[in-house]
Amino acid sequence: MYDATGKRLPYHVRRPDAYKSFVTHNVTMSKEKGCEGLMDISLIKLCPEVYFQDFIDCLKSWLKNTLGESGPYHLHKVDISYNNLSNASLKNMMKEFKALELRIDLLNLSGNYYSDLHPLIDYIWEGEQPIKALGLRNNRLQIDDINGLIRCIYNHENYPEKSKNNKSYVPLRIELEGNPCCEGTKLSDLLNEIVHKCGHEKMYISVDDRISD
Repeated sequence: MYDATGKRLPYHVRRPDAYKSFVTHNVTMSKEKGCEGLMDISLIKLCPEVYFQDFIDCLKSWLKNTLGESGPYHLHKVDISYNNLSNASLKNMMKEFKALELRIDLLNLSGNYYSDLHPLIDYIWEGEQPIKALGLRNNRLQIDDINGLIRCIYNHENYPEKSKNNKSYVPLRIELEGNPCCEGTKLSDLLNEIVHKCGHEKMYISVDDRISD
């Protein structure tokens, strides 16, 4: 659907029922202490590849309708885990997040088919505010992908995040369980290298703690 100038109409106009369902069932106010006023978006097992562009269009409409016509925007959590999404979807999502100037505290990308983190790394590198936790469980990530991500965090001036009282630091938590990079000793060797370089202050890599609970 297009307007008289040929511009495509926003998602909430084109698909009002789907938009209403998204707002009703997938958007909630964060209940985490200290995050009052921030919103959570959850699409666990609800956003397969065939509908992924609908999610992006719907998100853009919702952000503009709810938080203002233009960014920067700030969400507490975005969870699109276990949707079997491809690298192309990750690339598209990170491109749109950057264009929207969207800051996310907790980003859960677990349970997809991601094997290339370059779009995510670019999004993190260009972000002015740090992500607090990153779920990457059960993807197809090799050690080179994780190495690139870690180097990005290690060299980023905004990591680690300072605590609210500015007296300590809060490292980024990264979940990796279920990826090929966890097999063998390469990941443990890489983590030892991080600790040696004091990178443990910038990130905490977990294979057993969830960020989505």
